[in-house]
Amino acid sequence: RAATSRNEPGCLDYRFAVDVEDGHAVQMIERWESSDALDARFGTKHFASFAEVLLGAVDGPAEFTRFEISSAGPLFG
Repeated sequence: RAATSRNEPGCLDYRFAVDVEDGHAVQMIERWESSDALDARFGTKHFASFAEVLLGAVDGPAEFTRFEISSAGPLFG
């Protein structure tokens, strides 16, 4: 469940979005306090269960990309 992930130590934001142009593409948007907090998440029982379900639901090879953003600010102004 997303609520469980949102309550993990270091999680700042966690959500899913379906691509409006490709209904088969789902984006996971996660923000973490640090790379260490995200890496710790990958070692949890909760994540292992989620990964098993996720990979079982994919028809074909899954593609995962990790982006690390060094800064963010307002788009305008």
